[in-house]
Amino acid sequence: MGHVGQEKQQLVLEGKVHEQDYKFLVDTGATHNFIPEQFVNDNGLAIELGKKVKVNLANGDYVMTNRFARCMVDFGTLSGFLYFTVLPNCPLILGMSFLRAYNPVIDFENMSIMLEKRGTSCPPV
Repeated sequence: MGHVGQEKQQLVLEGKVHEQDYKFLVDTGATHNFIPEQFVNDNGLAIELGKKVKVNLANGDYVMTNRFARCMVDFGTLSGFLYFTVLPNCPLILGMSFLRAYNPVIDFENMSIMLEKRGTSCPPV
């Protein structure tokens, strides 16, 4: 079960990435999942090159990237591999690609999120 972030306006889902505890920021305004470049480097994750995409940042700027990482994640009720767009200096974000694929129950009044078990693993998104 996710919980409210420090600002009480952030939706946070606790889980593990490659066996490390992590807090994922759930962002309904993000089209994709994002992972910090430093995390990828520190954990020796392979970077896959793909089609270059434009990522609009919250401050109005944008970056172009073609770097992606496939990461093992575990949310307790769901585990499996997810694809993340690699960006410098960003939090670990679960965006609409994750939300559409898993359709979690989100209570915006109480700022909570719940994933329902849909089998033993989640397909890559």
